[in-house]
Amino acid sequence: MKIYKKKSIRKGQNSVKCYQILGKTVLRKEKNDAIKKYAFFGEKWGIFKQKKSELIEGKSVKQAAEPVPQAVKPIPEDPYKKWVRRLDTICDQDVVMMKEAISKFKLLPKFSVVMPVYNTDIGYLEKAIHGVLDQTYPYWELCIADDASPDQTVRDCIASYAAIDNRIRYVFRKENGNISVSSNDAINLATGEFIVLFDHDDILDISALFCLAEKINALDGKVDLLYTDEDKIDEDGNRFNPYFKPDWNRALFLQQNFIAHLGSYRTAIAKEIGGFRAGFEGSQDYDFALRFIAWISESRISHIDRILYHWRKVPEHHSFSTDFQDKSDAAAKRSLEELFAPRGWKIEPSKTMVGCWHWVLPKPADEPLISIIIPTKNHAELIKRCVDSILSKTTYKNYEILIVDNKSEEEAALAYYEELSGKEKIRLLHFDEPFNYSKINNFAARAARGDYLLLLNI
Repeated sequence: MKIYKKKSIRKGQNSVKCYQILGKTVLRKEKNDAIKKYAFFGEKWGIFKQKKSELIEGKSVKQAAEPVPQAVKPIPEDPYKKWVRRLDTICDQDVVMMKEAISKFKLLPKFSVVMPVYNTDIGYLEKAIHGVLDQTYPYWELCIADDASPDQTVRDCIASYAAIDNRIRYVFRKENGNISVSSNDAINLATGEFIVLFDHDDILDISALFCLAEKINALDGKVDLLYTDEDKIDEDGNRFNPYFKPDWNRALFLQQNFIAHLGSYRTAIAKEIGGFRAGFEGSQDYDFALRFIAWISESRISHIDRILYHWRKVPEHHSFSTDFQDKSDAAAKRSLEELFAPRGWKIEPSKTMVGCWHWVLPKPADEPLISIIIPTKNHAELIKRCVDSILSKTTYKNYEILIVDNKSEEEAALAYYEELSGKEKIRLLHFDEPFNYSKINNFAARAARGDYLLLLNI
């Protein structure tokens, strides 16, 4: 059976003879080897020894050993950009559906978007204003307070937009103050039921006010504070660094201001507490939120799990909190201490997270028993390290350790359990069912003697 045959192919301006063996063209599939080495195709066709500059049966082969072009691997799309494109981009049909929903709302709250302004880049300022003008929910007013910007074009820009839409209201301060006093001047313009805090160079999602109104209707108006998720946006409009926030969590809020943007507050209460306080610049939003929450029931705080605010981050961007981090932290600490120092709580700045706090609570006088529950299986070195760290490092004395073994088989683990038997403060429990983290901890909780449980992994 003939397994090879002669054929010609075109290569540039020349005809190159090659060979097809078992249906495969040698010069195409293995041309580097065919040119650089001896190629033997049987006596019928002869033996050919060929290099780049030699001939194949009298035909010149130019650039016969050209490198095979390597396929360029596509750059993978940023996961967050992909998420935005697929799941967080509003289309025309979405706008139609929002307008239909608005027509059925029982409540039509008016939102006063509060925007203090100072010497803003005109391009960013215009984009910020258009972000409000483009809202799908129409019941709003934009309350602008310019803090005596030296650049006259800033005031001209504000006045020109106010002439176009009478929902834009403004005040031009005669002398420069700070962000707190200018924000209060903007709040004094507010006639809506809720204020919405908005920085002068950021962007509102076009559905932001709709989502606020939708949530207020869902709660039948029984809400005083709403907040949403947020991300960052650069000078080219690229979104990045999303912050997907939790539902209301008091303990976390006392460690960081996760409300931030977008935050919407009932106007009457905001005015009742006196708005923003001068002297807390850099942390004025945190101080305001802390005092506001102290006035309301925390059941009237609601989270909207949508990214509705895009915080501008560009190289030339400056703010008090970024330029004067120490002063901002001092202001936040002072605000927290005013509220909680009377309870004996002490506050320390986080060593690993900028702008976050650690609370040191007073030790209970009676030192209640703490039951430390540690589920484990095998891995003697891990459970030993865990237990040793408790025994050697904790300064609290009234505790017990419950090691819950889930059918260990390794000899080292079994030997370590034997070593622990009879030790003070340590008990070994055996959970002989298939692994289920919840069941294991519930099993140990029933055996615990402590007033409090501490769940610990190895």
